[in-house]
Amino acid sequence: QGYHSVHILVIMDEASGVNRALWESSYSLLASGYTRFLAIGNPMGLSGPFYEAWTKLPANKITMDIFGSPNFAQNGITSIRHLKAADPARLKTMSMPWPVLTQPLWAREMMDVWGEDNPVFQNRVLGEWATQAPDALISLTWLENSLDYEPTVHAKSPKVLGVDVARHGADATVFIGLENQAQ
Repeated sequence: QGYHSVHILVIMDEASGVNRALWESSYSLLASGYTRFLAIGNPMGLSGPFYEAWTKLPANKITMDIFGSPNFAQNGITSIRHLKAADPARLKTMSMPWPVLTQPLWAREMMDVWGEDNPVFQNRVLGEWATQAPDALISLTWLENSLDYEPTVHAKSPKVLGVDVARHGADATVFIGLENQAQ
């Protein structure tokens, strides 16, 4: 914080795990000269400074799933789906030009553990921002789509009650009741 130069490159690795105070301090380094900010990380969570930077700041954004890795060049997600984690001999015969990078056996095991539709798999394997948190019942996409929805009460349902039950912490249970005005 507070360092100024004609050329500055700020690099933040594992950016989704970096606390907000460090993000804010890093932004002050971009106040002068020809500056650039590179944030690298898995798209974990739908909140926090990395998510905010990705969704709100104008930037060049690059997404790469593990299937762009040299270890998966000929073995994309389609072939991983057909592999059995119990068949490590077959997996070990796959070309691994960079053994220190993610390997197909791990990808297959995580597919079995998490499932392809799980937000954690989407984050850590596919490099995508999940549409909901792993423990959420209602996805963010559904919530955003509901903002344009006009509720209607049908003649067969004189009353409608909507309830969002709180889970824990500072969350509160919220409800709304609608009555059919046609009767």
